[in-house]
Amino acid sequence: MGKIITIANEKGGVGKTSLSVNLGAALSIRGQQVLVIDMDPQGNASYILSKNAHDEKPSMYEVLIDKNRKISSIVEETTTNGLSLAPGNLQLAGAEIQLIQTYGREFALKRSFTPDVIEAYDYVFIDTAPSLSLLTINSFVAADYILIPVFSDFLSLVGLNLLLDTINISQENLGSNVEVIGFVITKYDCRENISDETINLLKAKFGNLIYKEVIRVNVKLKEAPSKRQTIFQYDPVCIGARNYLALANEFLNRMNERNK
Repeated sequence: MGKIITIANEKGGVGKTSLSVNLGAALSIRGQQVLVIDMDPQGNASYILSKNAHDEKPSMYEVLIDKNRKISSIVEETTTNGLSLAPGNLQLAGAEIQLIQTYGREFALKRSFTPDVIEAYDYVFIDTAPSLSLLTINSFVAADYILIPVFSDFLSLVGLNLLLDTINISQENLGSNVEVIGFVITKYDCRENISDETINLLKAKFGNLIYKEVIRVNVKLKEAPSKRQTIFQYDPVCIGARNYLALANEFLNRMNERNK
């Protein structure tokens, strides 16, 4: 049975979408079946992965506001074998407004997961917006685990307590069993002392939850989205691609250990 993993951080620019898309692609290269769910109104993951990003089609908006529509009804294949997409778009901002007046609004996403979806994929990644919104709360409640990308800069640590408090609220008040399974260091620059200082601070506080593999600063990772490609399609031998493959290996090893 597949595991549902929300990728979240209220701070923007830390690489949530890059992590969702490229870790998903790396895992598919490793033989895993992966679904990326785009819960960000900006729809960046959908822009990168969708074969027809500009076509009007059902999206996560319809899934959230229509109790009879399930995720499986909107899933589409991407150009990467083993990697599928449940697209999102700007309409998600409207869904949040509509959900506010709905009973059980925090469970709208969880209700849409049917057994056929959970059983069809090894891993489901939920890409979230850079905010602690109702959409993000839905993503916490629906997930088994939360993976947090952290930019290797001191200011990126400031909002972590608020994020962790929100996760605790979803556990205590909404009956969620979601668990933080790790922090991934993104945009790591070995030339800057602050990068290592930030990692040391994170390790001192969170210990083994900090992934050993880091995602280094790499211009190819910045360029790939403009071509609507994963890093493995754009430049499969660059440092960014190698980092994500190494991260995928560590991720699988950690998950295998957890499931023993």
